[in-house]
Amino acid sequence: MDSEKLTPEELTEEELTEEEPTEEELEDARRRLYAHLAQGEADVKAGRVHPIEEVFDEIMRELDSLSLDAPHNQND
Repeated sequence: MDSEKLTPEELTEEELTEEEPTEEELEDARRRLYAHLAQGEADVKAGRVHPIEEVFDEIMRELDSLSLDAPHNQND
């Protein structure tokens, strides 16, 4: 049975938790994103820059490794 066709009452608590990140997880993600952006800004100001292709490749690798279904992957 496809979970998209189930009503909320039919979903288990585990399925609901997996589909929607908690406020704590979202806040942690916001803090990590801000820290990453702040480091990037500091790097640019200090002249520590990299070719854009390398940066995009790194970002794509990081995005590919993330999964909301596997919270243990978010310990960075």
